[in-house]
Amino acid sequence: MTAIPPSPPPPPSHRVALILFAKPPIAGISKTRLARTVGAANAALLAAAFLRDAVANVRDLPDTTVSLALTEPWSRYEAADPALAAALADLPRFDQGEGDLGARMERALRRGLLNADSAVILGTDSPGLPRAHVQAALRNLLDSDCVFGPALDGGYYLIGMRHCPERCLADLPWSQADTLQASLERMFSLGFSPTVAPSFFDVDTRADLETFSDGVAAGLWRAAHTEAALLAMRDNAAAGNPEIIGA
Repeated sequence: MTAIPPSPPPPPSHRVALILFAKPPIAGISKTRLARTVGAANAALLAAAFLRDAVANVRDLPDTTVSLALTEPWSRYEAADPALAAALADLPRFDQGEGDLGARMERALRRGLLNADSAVILGTDSPGLPRAHVQAALRNLLDSDCVFGPALDGGYYLIGMRHCPERCLADLPWSQADTLQASLERMFSLGFSPTVAPSFFDVDTRADLETFSDGVAAGLWRAAHTEAALLAMRDNAAAGNPEIIGA
């Protein structure tokens, strides 16, 4: 009888450092564009919910270490929302440091790459982002230098890289309709072969919030904390709280 050859060894794991860029949910500072139509208190409530949903979406991905990149000392997050800080207290965290968004992202990516094969930065403004979109981006990094998760406003909700040269994200037009395009052109100019994950949208305006709610009603996506925040907003508005504007 012919012996059955042993099974080949499993492929080595691809370790990913997944970094969430997180601002403290402070009324008057958080989600200022959204605050213009839903109020500062509601905007802060939603910002906290967005962050909790983003973490819940990726916390248990295999071969992935999740951490928080902070814009303020952790004490400000604790003061702004103690429940949020308690829910995220187990996650590693570090300060984003100085500079524009490009400089801060470069710094975070290089930090992540110290102990991982790829580093990915995920924004926290896309409640309902399908987990499959993030997984698609991670799969792309098995074969490509970098990946972007396009946002419908021309930016991106995710960037992942396998190596991060100095100033690769310097002097790019941030928060503009051509941010993604300029970033892709920069990667090509560096000899990279960038790929893109499926597109999604950020929630920055009242219209975006309505799109999110419509998607929940249609069963297209779920984001438990954001859904609960919207329900609280509606309840407060029905109770006549002048600070709260119903969504």
